Amino acid sequence: MKILLDSSGWIEYLIDGPLADRYASYLTSPYSIITPTIVLYEVYKKIKRDRGEEMALTLMAQLQATEVVPLTESIAY
Repeated sequence: MKILLDSSGWIEYLIDGPLADRYASYLTSPYSIITPTIVLYEVYKKIKRDRGEEMALTLMAQLQATEVVPLTESIAY
């Protein structure tokens, strides 16, 4: 089964926010994670603004370990 974790879920997980454990359960499960390219952009911009470019680049490696796909109509809705 494949799941798509949106930008807010990734950000919550990566900054260890209050709901990070909830999102971690998806990331450590047998699910295959797909990440639309727009999520890479949104997460990078938010983390860079709040935590700096070095942290943003480090955390992007985690997202790039997933199946990165173009955002198409079929996965948008």
